[in-house]
Amino acid sequence: MSFPLPARRAKVEIALPPADFHAPHKWRSELLNAGYRLPQDRAVATLIHNHLLGSSPKEQRLVVASVGWHGDAFVLPNLPSRQGARVILFQGGQAGRVACFGKNGTLGDWKRHVAEPAAHSSRLVLSIALAFAAPLLRFTRFDSCGLHLEGPSSKGKTTCLLAATSVSGRPDRRELLTWDATKAALSETAMGHNDCLMCIDELANTEGNSAAVAQRMREVAYMLASGRGRLRSSVYGTSFNLKDARWRVLFLSTGEKAISTLAREANVDRLKGELVRLVDVPALASPGLGIYESLPDTVASPAAFGSDRVGVSTALRARVPGVPQQARREPRLSLPGKVEALVERFMTGARAPQDGWERRFARPFALSFAAGKLAIRWGIVPWKSTTVGRSMQACYIAARKLVPDAQELLEQGIQMLRSRLQRGEGVLDLLRQGTKTMWTAEQAKAAEIFACGTPTAGRHFLIKPAAFESWFPPAQRDVVLAWLERSGHLIKDERRGVRTLQAQIKGIEGRGRYYALKATLLQ
Repeated sequence: MSFPLPARRAKVEIALPPADFHAPHKWRSELLNAGYRLPQDRAVATLIHNHLLGSSPKEQRLVVASVGWHGDAFVLPNLPSRQGARVILFQGGQAGRVACFGKNGTLGDWKRHVAEPAAHSSRLVLSIALAFAAPLLRFTRFDSCGLHLEGPSSKGKTTCLLAATSVSGRPDRRELLTWDATKAALSETAMGHNDCLMCIDELANTEGNSAAVAQRMREVAYMLASGRGRLRSSVYGTSFNLKDARWRVLFLSTGEKAISTLAREANVDRLKGELVRLVDVPALASPGLGIYESLPDTVASPAAFGSDRVGVSTALRARVPGVPQQARREPRLSLPGKVEALVERFMTGARAPQDGWERRFARPFALSFAAGKLAIRWGIVPWKSTTVGRSMQACYIAARKLVPDAQELLEQGIQMLRSRLQRGEGVLDLLRQGTKTMWTAEQAKAAEIFACGTPTAGRHFLIKPAAFESWFPPAQRDVVLAWLERSGHLIKDERRGVRTLQAQIKGIEGRGRYYALKATLLQ
């Protein structure tokens, strides 16, 4: 409601619960506190109050305590949203606990200075896509969950947070939330980031030894993923008559140590339920380049390609985040189907089971994949379609390798590989054929494995890459290949620095590339 004021201000607005609006003393106190000068004569003030009670409002407003989706409207701080004839306004608690939205520059600036450079880093692509994924949670059956980027300092972890924040807010390192916040503060902050990405920097700020930190992270992971927490602030409790906080959120965290590492140091086993709610992701994509897999030709080092270029100087602070804006334009029934189809496409490629904890473990990567693909389609990011798929796959595989059962994955993979080689199924033994007895082109094309030998390499097996990669889920395949390389069983192309060898097999046109495994693997 609006009231005339003296010349220094045109109007004053107050928000009152209906019961307080009907109570003259509460109505009067709120107006006086807001700076409105009521008539000295209480009878006149009462007359004004009675007149207002009997009047029909020109505009209906719904005041909400959380940002995000409310019906078909996406509500942001400082920007009313309309739903039919009703205006929906956000009125939250402390400003520091609410996602910062606004606008600075243009979408073209953001694409050029943030999104384009990010294509050189799977971790940056993941972080930005995660920000786009948060508003899509509403269209899935997924619960809230988070990712934790772990790795040495000064390698780009905070740059990932700033790039993610730049999607809809101000990417200021000094304003990033840190893990030293209380659980109550995290609850209210999650509520202030409803349907958005919540970025939390520096796990090292958490006080206590490894056991205390591991225990706290377990509690926080379950709390944030539950979508519900306790309220301590009287602002929420009194103004909105709320007994607890509710949210739907994705969160991105950083720290020098993985949560699993802290748990091992404290001799604590991470529960499977905790693993899927807060997933460790190695921040290092390559030893020398940190979060980057490659650099543009014009950039000499990662330091020259860091946070000054990505997520800081000309970041987008969009009034309406791209995904909610486009989501409202999609036919109501089609968007959930599109998101589900893209999620399933990632799950199929990752060979995640149809149910169980491993499928839940893959959810944030699958949803980020879906969001990235939609962001490309809607013209929000300038990435190639393959950039999203390649980045999400790389991050998922790296994260899966950190799970404590990775050793079990390796042992099962090696056992299966040895069994295939020993059974001889799909194997064409070129040594046994000899020089006089030849095999047909059909036999060569049908074979998956060729047993052969040379004076330099000795007896070894050449395996068609398509066949080898079909035997394992991607995460297990990467673990097995890494072990074969470390243990010396894999014959690499040292000149090119790749894991495959080029070879000519009679009956197969051209020189193909194969995984070459020494026969010592069977000993």
